[in-house]
Amino acid sequence: MKLFTRRNLIILAVIPLFLIISAEIAIYLKYPTASPFKSTSYLVTSLFHPHEKLEKETIGFLAYFRMDDEDTESIDHTLLSEVIYFSLSVDKDGRIVKVVKNETDPDWLRWRGPRVRNLIAKTKIMGGKFSISVAMQKNKTIEAFLDNPVAWSNLTDDLKQEIKDTKIDGVNLDFEYAGDVDAEYRQKFTKFTTQFTTSLKKEFPDLEL
Repeated sequence: MKLFTRRNLIILAVIPLFLIISAEIAIYLKYPTASPFKSTSYLVTSLFHPHEKLEKETIGFLAYFRMDDEDTESIDHTLLSEVIYFSLSVDKDGRIVKVVKNETDPDWLRWRGPRVRNLIAKTKIMGGKFSISVAMQKNKTIEAFLDNPVAWSNLTDDLKQEIKDTKIDGVNLDFEYAGDVDAEYRQKFTKFTTQFTTSLKKEFPDLEL
């Protein structure tokens, strides 16, 4: 009889622990960029500070080069419909730039850092969306990229992996060409974006581009 009672007590003690662990695993699977404990704290915050019902979209760009000056904890997520991290640089081969002159590229360093990772989870939990901007801002780089369909696939594959790892909601293409663009590159850009969109939407139907 004592053994049975002791067994029951053990079971009663284990069940809550099992439920807590299961809940933390579920939270981590949904918001993998932050620890389950961080995400849980954001969930509690969202209960007391629900997201406003906005009549229009309000998008904030989180610039990596301002993150040393701005306190990301002060962002009012209840008034933002979306946060876009600006940005990851892309080279002519369609690869996300991670190292420059033997040092980690600052935008990549911030993107992979805990501050942005926590912010991704917090933004989503607080009722907003989180997207990433990928930038190409030199004419020669853009032309070389558009001349090479293999580079298109490289960029698509790199971003697919980032989306899988972070569960972000969207991708913003920031190709800034200075001056007039001739018809050849306009057509190539349209062809690239069509292929890019089709490929990503096939794997991530709800992704915003």
